[in-house]
Amino acid sequence: MADYYWTKQTNGGTGSWSNVNMWASTTGGVGGTGAVPTTTDNAYFDANSFAAAGEVVTIDVVASCANMDWTGATNNPTLTSPSSGTTSIQISGNLTLIAAMTFSLDATHTYIASYGSAAKSWTTAGNTITCEYIPYDFSGSCSFLDDFKCNSDIYTEDNSGTRTTNSHTISCANFGGSGIGTWNFGASIIKVSSSFDATNVVINCGTSTINMLSAGSTFTGGGQTYSTVVFSGATHTIVGSNTFTTLSFQPSGTQTITFTDGTTQTVTNFTGTNGTNVITMQGSSTGGWNLTKSGGGVVSMDYLALSYSNASPSTLTWYAGTHSTNTVGNTGWIFTAPPVTKLGCVIPLGFVHGR
Repeated sequence: MADYYWTKQTNGGTGSWSNVNMWASTTGGVGGTGAVPTTTDNAYFDANSFAAAGEVVTIDVVASCANMDWTGATNNPTLTSPSSGTTSIQISGNLTLIAAMTFSLDATHTYIASYGSAAKSWTTAGNTITCEYIPYDFSGSCSFLDDFKCNSDIYTEDNSGTRTTNSHTISCANFGGSGIGTWNFGASIIKVSSSFDATNVVINCGTSTINMLSAGSTFTGGGQTYSTVVFSGATHTIVGSNTFTTLSFQPSGTQTITFTDGTTQTVTNFTGTNGTNVITMQGSSTGGWNLTKSGGGVVSMDYLALSYSNASPSTLTWYAGTHSTNTVGNTGWIFTAPPVTKLGCVIPLGFVHGR
């Protein structure tokens, strides 16, 4: 393993990753005395890497390294890639970015990846990862040391490694993948704008909250158990049978939730805050979908429009509320307000009594 340093001795600090003259064997050294990093080499960008503001490092090839570290870099450098061809950054060790830089890899033609069997950590320092993040060929572990924001996809590919969020906020467009791996969410907030698909990954949810943010998003839980999942967009689809501590609907206006026919959602808490805006809950067709309440107590909702839903237990459990609509094909629901307690208090909307 060797250490190579990006150097401002060649063309200031602007250059392409593949240009050996941008790499020195020592910090501040002469370009060309180092080598273009390979999978076992460390790539450093430090106080001697950039001569003026806004200089640019361009990823023009498959850029591989062990650790990539920008600690100490000055002059607000930019990391970018071309808008054509196919390039990537493949890191088998730690990634350390800094706040005073611009991360602008092309989302269509470039991805950034962690791989290999070594334990590693990622620090993004407030930067938005502008391209797809892919853990692949990944049998080790990766620990996120701060919030991770990706405005493209987090896609787990061909691996069985473990990623731990350390209760940081994770944001992305799509979450999923084709590879079997494990995510430890802890107390993280997971923000997803398009689709969440856990079919091929193992999710240890801890006390995390998954927020499905945008209209048209799909939640495919893969039959796993979740802490809190919140749907806030205007339209969502829930695929497969899943288990939730809290399944919550928090739209800003009306909302339509489509459940796959033949599936069962098992919930401890089933809540919604929507004022007088109607939440429509329907099946993907007319075959029926199921809700099962666990943990005892009752569910109290209102302003629902229900179709082809089967709620259980069917005795004094599922209160749809007086303003809800029994559209067609429902069983187990009571279309009234919940009963008054012995203390004379009405169970409030969205509150699960008996816990």
